[in-house]
This record gives sequence, C-alpha cells and structure tokens, in this order.
Amino acid sequence: MEMNARRFAALAATLLIAGCAPDRPLSPALARGIDAVFADMDRPGSPGASVSVMRDGDIVFSRGYGYAQIEHDVPVTPTTVFHVASVSKQFTAMAVTLLAAEGALSLDDPVQRHLDFVPHFGHPTTVRQLIHHTSGIRDQWQLLGISGWRLDDVITTEQIVGLMARQRELNFVPGSEYLYSNMGYTLMAQTVEAVSGMSFPEFTAARIFRPLEMDRTHFHDDHRHVVPDRAYSYAPVASGAPADDEGAGTGDASGPRFTKAVLSYANAGATSLFTTADDLARWLDNFRHETVGGPRVMAMMKTRGILNSGDTIPYAHGVIFGEHRGLQTIGHSGGDAGFRTQVNWYPEANTGVVVLTNVANGNPGGRARQVAEVVLADMFPEEPEEDEGGPPTQSPDDEPPETPDPGTLAGYAGSYYSPELDALYHIEAASDGLVARHIRHGETTLQPRAPDEFATGNWWMREVRFERGADGAVTGMRVGGGRVRNLLFVRLTAPLPGDESFPEPARPALPVVQAAPAIPERPFAPPTGPHAIGMTEYRWVDESRPEPFTRDPDDLRSVAVRVWYPTDDAREGGAMYVPDMAEFGDGQDFVPVTHVRTNAIQDAAPAPGPFPVLLYNHGGGWTRFTSTFTTEELASHGYIVVSVGHNGFNRTQFLPDGSSVVADTLTFPEPTGDLYEDAVGSWDFLDEHAFPEWVADAAFVIDRLEALHADDDPFAGTMDLDRIGMYGWSFGGATSIEMSSVDERVKAAIDHDGQLFGVAPTQGTTRPFMLMHGGVLPETPPFEDPDSIAAYNDAIERLMADVRDTDARLKAASTGDWYDITIAGTNHGNFSDLVMFLPGSSPDIEPARGYEIINALTVAFFDRYLKGAEAPLLDDPGVVFEEVEAESRVGS
Repeated sequence: MEMNARRFAALAATLLIAGCAPDRPLSPALARGIDAVFADMDRPGSPGASVSVMRDGDIVFSRGYGYAQIEHDVPVTPTTVFHVASVSKQFTAMAVTLLAAEGALSLDDPVQRHLDFVPHFGHPTTVRQLIHHTSGIRDQWQLLGISGWRLDDVITTEQIVGLMARQRELNFVPGSEYLYSNMGYTLMAQTVEAVSGMSFPEFTAARIFRPLEMDRTHFHDDHRHVVPDRAYSYAPVASGAPADDEGAGTGDASGPRFTKAVLSYANAGATSLFTTADDLARWLDNFRHETVGGPRVMAMMKTRGILNSGDTIPYAHGVIFGEHRGLQTIGHSGGDAGFRTQVNWYPEANTGVVVLTNVANGNPGGRARQVAEVVLADMFPEEPEEDEGGPPTQSPDDEPPETPDPGTLAGYAGSYYSPELDALYHIEAASDGLVARHIRHGETTLQPRAPDEFATGNWWMREVRFERGADGAVTGMRVGGGRVRNLLFVRLTAPLPGDESFPEPARPALPVVQAAPAIPERPFAPPTGPHAIGMTEYRWVDESRPEPFTRDPDDLRSVAVRVWYPTDDAREGGAMYVPDMAEFGDGQDFVPVTHVRTNAIQDAAPAPGPFPVLLYNHGGGWTRFTSTFTTEELASHGYIVVSVGHNGFNRTQFLPDGSSVVADTLTFPEPTGDLYEDAVGSWDFLDEHAFPEWVADAAFVIDRLEALHADDDPFAGTMDLDRIGMYGWSFGGATSIEMSSVDERVKAAIDHDGQLFGVAPTQGTTRPFMLMHGGVLPETPPFEDPDSIAAYNDAIERLMADVRDTDARLKAASTGDWYDITIAGTNHGNFSDLVMFLPGSSPDIEPARGYEIINALTVAFFDRYLKGAEAPLLDDPGVVFEEVEAESRVGS
C-alpha cells in the first residue's frame, strides 16, 4: 500500500512536469548534456536539484532531479520550493534600491537615521556600505555562534536586532575594506520596513515578485509557516559512519546515505527567500528587460562598491560580478543548512542559469558553470582552464609553534565575559594548550599559534588573542576569525551571579564591565509643561561670511541648528540624542551616549502657535544639544527653542555631504607659567577672535528664522518673532547677554554660568537679563607641590573676582530689570547635560535637583518677560529653593 502511494506521487509529479514545459525547449542533445551534469543525483534516495535556463526571455530548460523529501519519496520538480540562502540578498538590495530611486531614502543615509537601535560607532555607517559589505558591521551568524547558538536553532529577527543593539565595535573603519556581513542585509530589510511602513515580505511581494509573476516566491520570516511543495535539506553521512547512525536515510543501500540538515530561521533579508528555479530565472531576465525598476534602478543594482582607497570591488547590489571563460557573469551563491544554490546571469548572451540543490555537497556553482558550457558552448571566447593538479606543498614556515610552558598556560586560566554578546567562556590550561568551556558548546581546544595567540578548528571562533595590562597580567581576550574580528571578552575578577566555576573564597559582587553601557537609554526627566515636544534640524550657510576657523579661503561660515517646539503629535517621544556620530569624525566624546533617547518626537509637525522663540548657545567646545535638559523643558512650556551649533574652538565639524570644517586656526597665546595671566590672556584672545563670530552666528540664525517665517516652511506662522529671547551656557551665555545689548530683536537674555565678553559689560543692555552662577568653584588639581596648590587657588580667586567685577559693571551700565542668581552645590557642568552622563561630576547636589532649579528659574524669567506672566518665583526664589541666593533690580 505504501509503495503504491509513493508510485502515485511520482506519477503525479511527472504529470506536473509535463504541465510546466519550457517556452522554447533546448534541443534533445543539449538537454541530455544538462542531464549528464546531474546524473549522480538522478537516483532513488538521493537529494536533488532543480535547474532552469532562461535565454532571450524564454525558459528553455526546466527540470528536477532527485528528491525534495527523501523520507516520503517526493521528487524535485520545476515547481519545488527551495530555501535559497544568500541568493536572497539581491532582492533585499532591490527593495532598498527601489526606495532610494523614489527618494524615500538615500543610499548615503547613516543607517541610524532609519534604525535607531543600531549603535553609533564613531564613524558614519551608510546604507550603501551595508549593500556592498563595506560597513565593518560584524556578521550575525558568527556572532551567534560565538554566543553559543547553533545555526539549527530557531533564530528570529528580534534576536538578531537585540544582538546588533549590543555591539560597541566594528571590524574596521567603514569603507576601508570589503568583508561579507549577513547582519548588514538583515538591517537593510529592517530599513525597508521602517521607510515603507510595510513588512519586508509584503513589500517585496508587492514591488518585485508579483510584477515579475514570481508566484511561488516569498520571504519566509516565520519558521512555522507551512509551504506546499517545499524541499528539505540534507547532508551526506561521513564515510565509515555506523549503519544505524541517527537520522541517516538509506535509499539505495549501495549508494551514499544522508542525514537531515535542519533549518529553523525566522528572519529575512540576508537569507530566507523561498522560491523555485523558474521564478529565479524570471528574475534574472529582469536584468535584460528591466520591467521592475526600469533602467535607472537596474543600473544602480549593477553598481559595484568602491572603497575609501578608490578601489572597486566585485560586489554590487546583492550580486557579484565575475567572469566565465571570457563572458561576464552577474550572480550569487547561497548556502544554509544543506541547501546550496547558484544563480548566474550572462548579460552578453541574455542567458540566465539557476541551480538549486538540497544537499550540502551539491556543488551548484560548478554545476551551473557546466550547464552554461552546454547551453553557450559556441559563445565562450576562451577555452576551459586546465586543472594543474598535484598535492599541496608545505611551506617551511608551517612548522607548528612550541607549546607554552605550564606556568604561562596557567596564566590564561579564568572566566571571560563579553558585554556585547552576554556570553561567558571559562579558559583552562591543558597539557598541550588551552580548553575553552561554554555552557552550550562544551569544550573547544585552543592550540598555540604565537605568543598569546591560539587557534581552534571551529568556524565560529577561529582565533583567540589574549591581552595584557601594564603589569603583564592577562586582562581579556579578543575572539575572531572570518567575519568577526577582535570581539572583546573581559577577564572577570569575580563571578557572574550564579556562576559556580569560581572557588568559594572568591565570591564578591559582579564587577563593573566598562565595555557595557552605563548610561540609561532614557535619562531625561519628562518635561513638566503641557505641550508634547517635537525636534528637527537645519543646516544653514551664511554666504556673506567666510569661515574664519579654517585655512581654506573658500569656506563659508555654516551653522547647524536643532529646534525643539510644541507639537500636537500624540506619538511617544524618543528621538535620538546624538543625531549622527559622523559629524564628529574620529571624536569619541559622544560615543557613550549614542544609544540615548530624548523626550522629543523626531520631525513632528509644529503646533499652530504662534509661540515665543528662544535661541540657545552652547558652551565653547561643545555642541547644540548638550543642554537638552532645559531646551525640552522650555519647549513643553510653549517656546520654540532654536539651539545654534557654533563651529570653532579647533573642533572639526563633519557635514552631511561628507565634507568637513577643520577648525584649526585658533592659536592661543603661549603660556607664561603665571596661571592667572595665562587665563586672562586666553580670555582676551577668545574675546577678540572667537566671540564676535558667535555673536554673528546668532544674528544670522535670527535672519534665517525671519526667512522661514515668511517661507513655505513647517514653522511659517508658528513663531512670534516679536518675542525673541536668548540664553546659553558658558561662552554661549556670554553670547546671549551680548546679543541683548547689540541686537534689538532680542527682548530678554539669560547667562548660565558664563564669563562675560564683548561690549555688554561696558555699554550695558536695555533688556531684562538673568545671570546664573554655580556655587562651587573648580576643585584644586592634585598637585604634590604646596606652592603649586597655592598658586592655583590664588589664580582662581583672582579670576572669580574679575568675573564678579564684570558682572557688576554690566548691572550698573544696564537700564532693564536684572537678576543675579547663585545656586549652592552646583558647578559649571550642572548647567549642561554633562553631569547626568558623568557619575561623580556633581558631588554637592543631585543633578536632577540642579536641573529642577535651573529649569524653574529659566521658565519663570521668560514667562515674565516674553509672555507677560506674573512668575512669582522670581520675586523670592530662595523661599521655594533653599539652595538659591538671589539679588535683583526690578522696575527701575
């Protein structure tokens, strides 16, 4: 009965094949030539292959060999659905390229612009670099392998995304090398979803598969999904394995035996396309007729990657350029579990060859070339290459290294933890090397290769290199090889909770692993005002001013601005704090906060308004978003806050087009050794060379806001430009007071702990202003010499006296209301976000308490002088905040 059922299935498959005859079949002789290529598979009990040949728009050959499911005697047919592994990538690239051609994204967008879970690595990482495998992002499969996963585990997109979010290092500087990374293509699929608003399988079906009539093709992102007519994959049983080897199929007792190769992927983008050979042939023909995408998109698909060095690589958009006996090929291979696949397009012959196999030793690449040599026998301009043969020779340099002595091996022993993987390995000394133990992998032998370097036989952890501290002790190990490089494992000096591998005497708490992020994702307190807040950015060029801080005479002064504003958008906030690490080049200041989110909604529509406008000016050497604690609070209380990013202070600024403003012209006076005189000399230098540019930047931004107000811009009509205030921190605070003195458009100003510059202390201002000061002087450096301590303290006292004198002159020369506030316990950093990110930098007051006081006073001041509110807090702030000491002159 069972045999009759199998024969019926085979007969039904034969009838199905007859119903899928090629459009213009090859001659019987050519068909027999292709049959010969797959003769070894065309036998009972053997996994098989599905083959399709497209030529000049017609499928001229379509045939199956062997079995799709050995257990059930289900043969391979032209309609059998295969998992095609990395052949999937060209469809992921096509989806991204379609969106780029439509302007929905740019291939030069930073990945983080669309995927906020992707860390910033101190270098720009673009969508284009993902496409060409030049991003430096580590490969997902090898990371999972090092973590302890087996590739036949169920692996979901969510798990891969979580792994990506933990990464803190790249394999290399983006664009400097080519190294294949499956993670990049998973991120591309996620980008398609983020930009299109559709699931990745839905988008590819609507935009690629249905238009090309690829009716049996889909991205398989759920391992539980039942797929009719699918093939399963197999691996050959090793020669000499026992006859009852678990999972082995017999089939023909005299032939090879096979075992199941399990695939349970639930992720898509790098892999997981389910399709047929004929559907892939229809796709290859799109390189000829360009029905989907048109000439522009298909030209982009064939654009090869270019490294930073200018070298061109063979990898284009999910396809690889090659050559076969003088004919150009555009193709890709794939391999997951026991599936092995190859597609090749020969553009000069308008011919495509597809070979899909379901056995690990199927060799589809070699078979596809053989098929092409049958079909295109008269078109190859070059003869086949002869196999030179001969056994490999051993170099004298291949001698095995000496095994380290037992004492050296014992020095490596310990437990090693990776914060990026949340993975733990225990290293033990063995007689001839080391052993690495993992809870899932068991034991891995590490053979010595060089001092502190070891090798394994595993694909997922080929190389281990131990690192030492200044005292020579081993501090960690770097794991890699292949598509992951230099993955850090920190040597633990105490056990992880629940780890029983440490002896009882050593059980302190878990040590702090510095590589793991210590700053919470959402450190900013929710704003207290009634408005939700939006956030957006502009970059403006002042064509009337040359850039004074660069040596290029053709540079024009430019400013980046971030705008916070009230919005009626009901979505949850979470815009990224650092918009793009690329603008800081190799600078590392903001690397620890690349994961931080704000309370704002990125690019939300502004509320109708009109609202008063505030300009914020940051401190010297910092940037436009380093006082987000107060800009968000003000926006929530009904202000449009425009933060001006000032170039200068010898800090290079990288621009969105890839160019940079290399600020390198500020040459401070040579120090004399007199701390006080040196400080005053630097202040005078900044007053002359830098301060006027910051004031001009602020005036220019107001000019641009006036233009926006009259233009077709989202902010048109939302700004009340008759009510402009200005505030800032440090050098930016001085800028704000100066603008109130010299620009009549500024109606009120606040200085957050800034030394005054410019003409304001001399000529005063007619506008109301507030000076806020920290109550804690800078801590004395740990000098060993008592004379140095005395000299430092004397210089600080004299400088603070100068600050008080300058403030007094400003107050005396001004005619408007003024407030002079000192907040006990605060230092200079409390007027920025820095104390929130740097533990221990605010020892005398909790950062949140300092922010509460600063925000309340700032809001009250602008409410009184820009909105006409009573703001009773200003009348006696010490009653509400005991830390505040206030002096004021109101109503004079």
